[in-house]
Amino acid sequence: MVFILLINSVLIFCGNSFYHDYNTLDNKNLKNAAGFWATLSLTNPGEINNSRFLLDSTISIEGRLYNRIPPTTGKPGYTVAVEIDDVLDINFIDVTDGNGDFQIDYTINPSLDVYSSHKISVTVTDSTPGNVENLDFYIIDVNTTSYFDISSHDDESIPKLTEETFSINGNLRYDNGLGIPGVFFNYYWIDGATIITQGSFLTDPLGSLADFQIPTTLSNQLTLKLNYSNPPYVNYSEYVFNIKTFSDIT
Repeated sequence: MVFILLINSVLIFCGNSFYHDYNTLDNKNLKNAAGFWATLSLTNPGEINNSRFLLDSTISIEGRLYNRIPPTTGKPGYTVAVEIDDVLDINFIDVTDGNGDFQIDYTINPSLDVYSSHKISVTVTDSTPGNVENLDFYIIDVNTTSYFDISSHDDESIPKLTEETFSINGNLRYDNGLGIPGVFFNYYWIDGATIITQGSFLTDPLGSLADFQIPTTLSNQLTLKLNYSNPPYVNYSEYVFNIKTFSDIT
């Protein structure tokens, strides 16, 4: 009987020890599985992620730096900065508040490629006691405006003869000033409310425009309208000339 009680006592002791050790290991595995001092999470995906924004516009990136394993306390007083396509931009930063929250008002770099998607993430720039888990990131698309940059042109008030050339020096440009090369822009010759001829021209490698031939007309004035758009990447722009014309010099 003493022998049986001794065995039971040993089994109970071992069982309790095993149970204790199992939970201790389980807790350690839980911490090691995370392996991070803190987690950085972005919190307003509905406002930004998978959306399109105009270059040089401003978006607010919100998030939190905190312990993801309970208790989920915030990490206050740490500087965070924006990364665009994994490149740090320290011009746009914030410091986490008492709850670990932050908001960075990011002005979209006007040099970003409008034909590609871009990754937005946030990183901690201060030294930290351990590694930081970046839980998520945003993907955005961008677009831009365009404009006709006309440096000089023939005097519109001096009548042009039908089929004479109306000379233009200028470029089609993105909003950031770069020329838009190798694209077709539209032109319309308009008499009053009637389009009498229309077509398109291709910009050269610098985005330069072409000269135009005055179409046959009996009108004493024609409107030349140029326009361009490439949705959703480049918004609409136009330029209008009002040109005096005549069809017979006699």
